[in-house]
Amino acid sequence: MWQDISRPLASGMEVYPGDPGFAARRLRQVETDGYALTEISMSAHCGTHMDAPAHFVAGGKTIEQLDSALFFGPAALIEMRAPEDLLRVPAGTGRLLIHDLGYGGLREADAQRLLAAGVRLIGTNNLSIAAEEVSSAVHTRLLESEVLLLEGLWLEGLAEGAYELIALPLRLVGAEGAPARAFVRAME
Repeated sequence: MWQDISRPLASGMEVYPGDPGFAARRLRQVETDGYALTEISMSAHCGTHMDAPAHFVAGGKTIEQLDSALFFGPAALIEMRAPEDLLRVPAGTGRLLIHDLGYGGLREADAQRLLAAGVRLIGTNNLSIAAEEVSSAVHTRLLESEVLLLEGLWLEGLAEGAYELIALPLRLVGAEGAPARAFVRAME
């Protein structure tokens, strides 16, 4: 069974500090206009979203230029409380989902370890993949290596293990990131 691991978009939702929030405004009503129409306003990094290299790398690929083969396939899910938890990442993992349970985001050594292991997509329940004090350095290091970052996932209730992942960002031409809808199902 597929499980939606995307955060719901709603007014007042938590966003990365300084980013614009989500807003929705009903422009047309079925009762009075014969159809419904909603206008939305948000940043490309609101809720569950994918970062492309252009987010931190000058001249980096934008969201529509990414290798879509990375958007779906096998993924490993680990819970992370300390850097040594990364030692549990199975060999050959191309897509890694990190349920951060108080670690506070990746540090530079963590990013280097994941790069050396060949991870190509990293997802997290945090609004940012990186610890606040090293956010720019970690983002830059991963994105310059074209590792895709899937942030703002909803991983509550999922156990560590092997999953199939589908994470589809909107095809926003020229954008450094995009909202995404993400699903997993446990592999047997």
